[in-house]
Amino acid sequence: MEKHKTLSKTLKKTIIHETVGNNFTRYLNKAENSRDVRAILNLMVNKLITDKSVPYISVEEYIGFFEKIPLKYWAIRPIFYKNDDKYDALGFLGERVHASTLITKTLAFYYQDGLNMNITHVLDNIQPEFIDVENPKDRMIKSLYYLKENTSKGDLNRAYFKAKKIMYGTYR
Repeated sequence: MEKHKTLSKTLKKTIIHETVGNNFTRYLNKAENSRDVRAILNLMVNKLITDKSVPYISVEEYIGFFEKIPLKYWAIRPIFYKNDDKYDALGFLGERVHASTLITKTLAFYYQDGLNMNITHVLDNIQPEFIDVENPKDRMIKSLYYLKENTSKGDLNRAYFKAKKIMYGTYR
């Protein structure tokens, strides 16, 4: 019986991976439970935000990722990454308590080093530049366009390099 459950879970993960393809929004809207949502979000991160030979993760990749996530999964009030199948931007990217990823750490440093802003202030709607945007999805996307317009490739490269050094334990 236990082996059957394991095979069933593996099959379901394979089916999600094969059927979702690049039509993430449609499958997120149809997700039946939080496990399916998390599987689709992980697949999105792996497909849309990649560590290439480029010296940094492009802001356009973050924008494309967040644009595909339906509003119903965005937390309206400040939360700590994930609560009741609602997420903040870092939670969508896989951030958990005491468990950063290179992608989330890089994004935080883009805001910190590139704009001298704290990303959590943007997420919690206390950053003055974006306080007029009530919708958390629109606020995040607007802040990413602001980030794109007000940082250089050098800023992004330095922030990405710093995040990599911290994640791999070589930062001094």
